[in-house]
Amino acid sequence: MTKTVKQQPIYFKAQILKAGCFTPLQRDFLKALLEEGKYYTVDEAVKQIEQYLKQEAK
Repeated sequence: MTKTVKQQPIYFKAQILKAGCFTPLQRDFLKALLEEGKYYTVDEAVKQIEQYLKQEAK
């Protein structure tokens, strides 16, 4: 039996920023963290925020 992996939809940065699942503060982080022209899933965008918040201040 083979497992089927359901793929998540991918979005451009602008599409992610318009998504209603992010707070205004999260959108501000995503504006700075995501690169133009690259595709992201919502999970990847959330991980970008989490990684940024976990990193040690310099």
